[in-house]
Amino acid sequence: MELVILSLLAMMASFIVGVVGFGFAVFLMSFFPLMLGVKFANVLVSLAGIATAVYLLVPLCREIHWGALVRVLVGTAVGIPVGVWILVKVNARVLTIALGSFIFLYVLYELIFRQRHGRHVPLFLGYGAGFLGGAFSGAITAGGPPVVAFLSSLDLDKRSAKATVLAYITAASFYKLFFLVYFDFITGRVLRYTAILLIPSFIGMLAGKSLFKRMSTETFRRIVLGILFGAAVLIILKGVFGQ
Repeated sequence: MELVILSLLAMMASFIVGVVGFGFAVFLMSFFPLMLGVKFANVLVSLAGIATAVYLLVPLCREIHWGALVRVLVGTAVGIPVGVWILVKVNARVLTIALGSFIFLYVLYELIFRQRHGRHVPLFLGYGAGFLGGAFSGAITAGGPPVVAFLSSLDLDKRSAKATVLAYITAASFYKLFFLVYFDFITGRVLRYTAILLIPSFIGMLAGKSLFKRMSTETFRRIVLGILFGAAVLIILKGVFGQ
């Protein structure tokens, strides 16, 4: 029964990432720890997420916005060790609530302020978004939303936005994988569970890609904001009520 539930959740998460290019880790880390424990769930989601991101990224490689990607990756490389240091110094629940609040405020900004005034975020702020993403990733393993928020503010077309998000997630995932291997977190049990979840994940991705092809760029942007809002609520609740 456990594997059935995990498979259904993986299918739902893969559908989301198939549509917008992100959300796999945020969604699954809201549920998997309840059944598997935080450490095992973290490693499993990280490993399964790599396969998902790479599969979706390959056909979109030519659409990557390299200027934005390079800036967020530089910021992330600096932010991750800072986040690890913060984890030692600051309560993880406080950090979780801070991340959720940041995402929530960003969604409000997009829906209320930017639509009225039409202002755009300058490209150099990618360094800051990457730094925040890296810091939150190093501290609480949830660094994607700040980067997604930044990319969403650039008014990219849907293919470029999705490709750049996937490229960021793929690069960050492989960076994290190096440390997971180095510290022997990749066990036989992790590999077995990953293999089992690949089939439902593949089904979810195909369904998500099908929907992505039929939607407009504006619909894509609204769905991204909706998922970010849902992620903010889940993250805040996780911080308030604990694991």
